[in-house]
Amino acid sequence: MTKILTISLPEAMAQEIDYRARGRRGRSEWIRDAIQAKLNGNPDGDLTVIDATTRQLMAALMNRDDVQEKLKGLIAILL
Repeated sequence: MTKILTISLPEAMAQEIDYRARGRRGRSEWIRDAIQAKLNGNPDGDLTVIDATTRQLMAALMNRDDVQEKLKGLIAILL
């Protein structure tokens, strides 16, 4: 069973949600997933590549074992 809720958001936040929700089933699903992640104690949720910022992607590469040290060094300079 679902319950319809109406909320007010700043325009910029609504636009950011629309941007991040593209490629999924829609805005409601994205918001549902974000709320569920927060309720589960995971504030970042199941971050996907499409959702991640460039900085988050670079940080993730720094933690991988299959990334060459030279590349890690270049990423460290950018971070």
